[in-house]
Amino acid sequence: MQNALLKIKVLDLTMNLPGPFMTWLMAEMGAQILKVEQPGTGDFARNFNDPGRETYFPIFDTVNRGKKSITLDLKQNADRESLLELMKGYNIVVEGFRPGVLRKLGIDYATVSKIYPDVIYVSISGYGQEGSYAKKGGHDLNYQALAGCFDSGCMEDATAFVPPVAMADIGGGSLFALTGLLAAIIERTTTGLGQHLDVSMVDGAFAFNVLSFCQMKKSRIQEKNEGHFLSGNQPFYYIYETRDNRHMSLGAVEPKFWIAFCEAVSRNDLIPLQFGGQEVISQVSKIFKTRTRSEWADLFNTIDACCEPVLSIKEVMQSDLCRERNFIKTDDHGDIVLNCPIKSMGEPLKKPGRTPDLGEYNDEVKRCPKNKKRSDPG
Repeated sequence: MQNALLKIKVLDLTMNLPGPFMTWLMAEMGAQILKVEQPGTGDFARNFNDPGRETYFPIFDTVNRGKKSITLDLKQNADRESLLELMKGYNIVVEGFRPGVLRKLGIDYATVSKIYPDVIYVSISGYGQEGSYAKKGGHDLNYQALAGCFDSGCMEDATAFVPPVAMADIGGGSLFALTGLLAAIIERTTTGLGQHLDVSMVDGAFAFNVLSFCQMKKSRIQEKNEGHFLSGNQPFYYIYETRDNRHMSLGAVEPKFWIAFCEAVSRNDLIPLQFGGQEVISQVSKIFKTRTRSEWADLFNTIDACCEPVLSIKEVMQSDLCRERNFIKTDDHGDIVLNCPIKSMGEPLKKPGRTPDLGEYNDEVKRCPKNKKRSDPG
């Protein structure tokens, strides 16, 4: 897949996580990504550190490898003209400005598409380009909250749970944006025309919440969501604490896996109680407290019951699974970097790209011929 998008050229006007993660995936698949940053400061994530800590938080390096960086002050007429000139060679724009900003600057899709009808704009925002929430600020936690992602039906205090995975940013933003863009590119090969994609992270987060939606639709419960069977209210799909205060995950959804689990722990009496709710959860909890996580992992390593240890990120990176599946790879300096999760069978690992310095390619871009022929719409 590392050359699948070789002819695709993208102007990346985004920062932080959702847009850069999307364009990083594209760069891993061969696309040419030109990152446009504010002079002097650049992407906010370049200097993002945990307050009170001296250690650098490497999110920028992780999601901006393999890109080129130039600086343009889009509040200046000359730099806006430079951006429009660049669009002769780059007919895809990914942006994450608050809705309305590009329109005020005169470089929004409606304006630019009159000059370049084949241009594709991908706008990634929290709440979409239109509506009462459109211009509100927000982050992943807010989007998940407003999409009902914390309503499992089992949690007494949703405010106590802050998810460490940026599901709305990456799932609702990056991945849906990439899916939409690839579809738009295919459509453009037929019509010759571009389009403006409105990708809202709260929309995406709600779509990811499909199981709770289905439970609500099924039960027609309006006051309180009692939770679907994959939300932690049934014994076969739960996180259990072990004797050494670690945890095991049990995902024995299909009856054959639940039977295998019950037989493995010598509790055949629980086989007919797969949907036994909290009462059976309590019984299974006592079972898991009889052994350490390591002991349980060893037992279920040879038993196909969908029972796996809950690992820390450090443990994941040291695991056989990480090594076998190449979750990470090493660059020329010996630094570990995130590997693209989309792999083509039999294809060797792509060499990690560099993370560009701010404005590193300014001179190279300026040397490009001004009246370059418009790139192939495909």
